[in-house]
Amino acid sequence: MTASVALETAPQKADYDVILNGLRAFNRSLVGPYTVEPIAALIKNEAGDTIGGAHGYTLLGWLFVEIFFVPEELRGQGMGRKVLTEIEEGARARGCHSAWLDTYNPDAKQLYEKLGYREFGALDPFYDGRGRFWMQKKL
Repeated sequence: MTASVALETAPQKADYDVILNGLRAFNRSLVGPYTVEPIAALIKNEAGDTIGGAHGYTLLGWLFVEIFFVPEELRGQGMGRKVLTEIEEGARARGCHSAWLDTYNPDAKQLYEKLGYREFGALDPFYDGRGRFWMQKKL
């Protein structure tokens, strides 16, 4: 096979899907069949619109929280704890034993530590003097 490499500064979703599907097929050849299932715990306003929350997926007994956002006006009121508790409970119901996420927000890191997450990797410094931390928790 002959191939070349091309830099794309605006790759299409189809490009992403080709790479992801190839990686998943390779991984399945190593560990056997598995499913990747999306999961979210959403913060809704009075109108029922999503205004924040956590979104991720479950895979091979793990919950991975990809994105997590609490609107500023709701911070410091226990909303972050509620969101993480909800998504973790959903993952437990799917048979997950552990969760992982990453952050470069020191306030978020402090919250995660209070909720039982422990650092397992870091880039410190990551950007502008801040570290980026990977954290895990047994569910």
